[in-house]
Amino acid sequence: ISYGGSLYFYTSIIYWLAILGILLGLGWLIGGLIWEIVDKVQGKPRRQQTSKRFRNVLIGLIVAGILPVVWLYITFYVFHLF
Repeated sequence: ISYGGSLYFYTSIIYWLAILGILLGLGWLIGGLIWEIVDKVQGKPRRQQTSKRFRNVLIGLIVAGILPVVWLYITFYVFHLF
């Protein structure tokens, strides 16, 4: 019983970390889009390099947010199959 409880506890931590990762990813995406719009309006192509770095960090955050969700679904289905 304690094993199942601890397993649930750990999966819930992974679940919340995944939500946090997705929210961070969305925040970075919205922030990046806002900065790109601001740059286009002001006509400043200066932040080109930073926006590329921005996109890389965004992709990293999204991957970091999606991976625990995928892992959670895999473990959930495996535990319910066997």
